[in-house]
Amino acid sequence: KGQYRVYVIAFLDDNSRFIVGWGLHRFQTTVHVLEVFRAGIEKHGAPKEVLSDNGRQYYTWRGKSQFTVFLTKLGIRHIRSRPYHPQTMGKVESFWRNLLQESLQNTPLSSFEEAQSKIAEYVEYYNFKRPHQGIGNVTPSDRYFRVEGQVREIVEQNMAKVQGAQSPMTQYRPLTYIVGNIGGRELRVVAKDAQVMLSEPATEEMINSNSGQ
Repeated sequence: KGQYRVYVIAFLDDNSRFIVGWGLHRFQTTVHVLEVFRAGIEKHGAPKEVLSDNGRQYYTWRGKSQFTVFLTKLGIRHIRSRPYHPQTMGKVESFWRNLLQESLQNTPLSSFEEAQSKIAEYVEYYNFKRPHQGIGNVTPSDRYFRVEGQVREIVEQNMAKVQGAQSPMTQYRPLTYIVGNIGGRELRVVAKDAQVMLSEPATEEMINSNSGQ
């Protein structure tokens, strides 16, 4: 704030609202857009289509832009929004608004690194913890990783238990759930007395020593 302008680039999955890639940069260039997009598809796979606005990072009035050429090489269709019609980009515009109102406006940022850290913190919260009204109050990650059905079922079962209790549940301890989707098959682990243990990251020596096992 009061020093220089920065630009946030983000790619959002249309169906789940999950942020598949983002980056913070000093300048808005096609190179930076491609850098963020490549990182997103390396981690989550390539989409069938990409919808963008008509900014110079994505589109050129003469010939094909570098971004369009890159998508074409990957077999990805590039769709552009109608000029002067921001509603077409409503889902990602909603994310920008939430990022600003729920995070960036609350804390003055004094450095580029602090801005990166704050945005990373919010994206993690937005993807994995923040219920989204537009997708039925599940989190974007619930829908993106195809576990929203399991999550809804767990919530409904727990609500029924609480509502059906004969007396105040002063001794009630919520169960711990781990849900997932492996190869299209649902995975659910339920633990009554679970503890989450944070282990130290594996060192390079540890990784190398285990590589042949």
